[in-house]
Parts: sequence; structure tokens; C-alpha cells
Amino acid sequence: MAFLSSVIHLYTMFGVLDLIFASGVVASGVSLYASEDYKPLPDAPVAVSFHREFYRDDGNCEFKGVMVPFVRDWDEVRTMGDGGHEVVQKADPSTVAGQAFLITQKVCEGKDPEAIFRAGDKYRLTHEGNLYRKHVVVATDLLTTPKEQQPKWLGQVLTKLDGIASTNEVAARLLETNQKEITQVRAIIDGPAVQQATNNE
Repeated sequence: MAFLSSVIHLYTMFGVLDLIFASGVVASGVSLYASEDYKPLPDAPVAVSFHREFYRDDGNCEFKGVMVPFVRDWDEVRTMGDGGHEVVQKADPSTVAGQAFLITQKVCEGKDPEAIFRAGDKYRLTHEGNLYRKHVVVATDLLTTPKEQQPKWLGQVLTKLDGIASTNEVAARLLETNQKEITQVRAIIDGPAVQQATNNE
């Protein structure tokens, strides 16, 4: 009986730890709601603003950032059917795949603006469509996200903003305001992937 009690105790303990870990993963992405309607541009960033639910601690804060078109310049491997058959969808760098959202500033009443760096995306949203008020973007904290989980479009979007900053005020403002955060994120995506240790004994 003592052995059985110990097993139950360990199972419960690890179950609680799993729940804590899972809640941490979920908490890394927050739902943000568009504060108004926004029209994407064919090849340029658009300044955007979001908010959270009113009952949140930061429900009265404004989350500012940019919406930038991106292309899928990587091959996409998809698993089809019950047999797990893999299909490779080739890169399509000539077609806009959707909009990337970089949320770079949190502005709360009575406080100094806080520099942040969250990101989300909307696939199939092009300049022919709209991001409507209250539409949701789930934004992940890129400063705490490992390389292998960073958005595949991130390097492309940062390079695009760099390239147009001399003639585009929206891009220039973001790069100037969030220089520190961009440097941190570039260090992550340009660095080695985190390898999980394996026990071969």
C-alpha cells in the first residue's frame, strides 16, 4: 500500500507540473483585438493598434505595432490523411501569403510606454481584404520564443522594414523605437537552435 501511495503521489505531482507547463505555453500567446478597421497595403507596413479584453489588468492599454505583408519563401511540409503521407508545398516567393503583425509598444494611461516585441499573423489576408475592428490576432512574445518556434517570415519582414526605412516613416519609427528588441530577436533567429539533450545510456 505504501508503494501504491507513492506512485499515486508522483503521478499527481507530475500531472500538476504538466498543467503548469501547459498553462505557461498558452500564456505566451495573448489575444489582441483590432481597435479599428485597417486596410493592408500591397508592399508596405501599416501602423495598427490593438487592445485586450476590458476585464484584463491591462484591458485599458493600447498595443501598437505594424501590419506587414509577407510571402511564403520556404517549403511547407504537410501531413495528409490517416496514413501520415507527407506532401511538400513548394515556396511561393512571388505571392503575398498574408500579413505579419509586429506588436512593439504597450501604452497604458498614467504610465510610460513599454517596449515589447510580440508577433502574430493572418494568412490569406492581402491588400484586397481588410482587417476589421475587433478581429483577433494571437501575438506571441518573440523575446522568449526559441529559434525553432519563431515565425518563418520573421527574418524576411525585418529585412523588408530595414530596406524601406529611409523612405517609409512607419518602418523607420518601429526600427528606431525597438532597436534593442530587434537586436535581441535577430540574435535568436540567427543563433543556433536549442537542442534537447538525449540519454543514450
